[in-house]
This record gives sequence, C-alpha cells and structure tokens, in this order.
Amino acid sequence: MEAAVINLFINTMIASFIGALILKLAVKLVQKLRIAYWDAFMTVFLAGIVNIFMGLAAGLSLGRVVLSITVLCVIIPVMLSAQFLIQAGFISLRLNIPLSRACLVTLIMVGIILIIAAVLFAPLFIMSHAFSN
Repeated sequence: MEAAVINLFINTMIASFIGALILKLAVKLVQKLRIAYWDAFMTVFLAGIVNIFMGLAAGLSLGRVVLSITVLCVIIPVMLSAQFLIQAGFISLRLNIPLSRACLVTLIMVGIILIIAAVLFAPLFIMSHAFSN
C-alpha cells in the first residue's frame, strides 16, 4: 500500500513538471501573461492531488455498484467535467484570473496535450500498421 501511494505521488510530481510548462504556454496564449514556473507547478500539482482524491472517493463509493456500460457512460463525463472545473478553479484562484478565462486556459491545455499525444503516438501507430502487413 505504501509503495502505491509513493508511486502515485511521484507520478503526480512528474506530470506536474510537464503540466506546468503546458500551463505556462496556455496562460501566455489566453491571458498574454507570464507566470513563474513555481506558480504553474503548484497550480497543476494541487489540482492533480485534489483530482486524485476525488477519483479515489468516486471509485470507492462506486465499488459496490454494479458497473454497467450505461453507468460508465454517465460517470465518465461527470468525472471529466468535475476534473475540468477543478483544474480551472485552481488556475483562477492561484493565478488571479477570471474563472471564464481559466476555463479557456484549461481547454487550451487539453488541446496542447492532445496535439503532443498525436505527434508522439502517430508515428508509432503508422509504423505498427506498416509492419503488420
């Protein structure tokens, strides 16, 4: 159990280091504002910790419910929406920007992450299909 908690903490730290760079870029694009790396890191880290605890609480409370496809189709969008708003709330509170702009920053962050994922994984996908024939 202790190893799992330590692993979760280390993974959150690593993700926060990367997320801070993405947050800095998104804030610069949306707000035309330069923020310190430490502020960006702490914002992403704290939001990540809250999202982890929220996910654990939801997982533990739903552990007794029979998870069907219908239940998952309701739970996943609700959890993603809540995590989106938590991230935007932390950005708004810690960086002193309006919540509407923080939601836009969060949306830009998601877009940047999707672009990075596409750039990193598209060559792997293409190569796996090229060699499978």
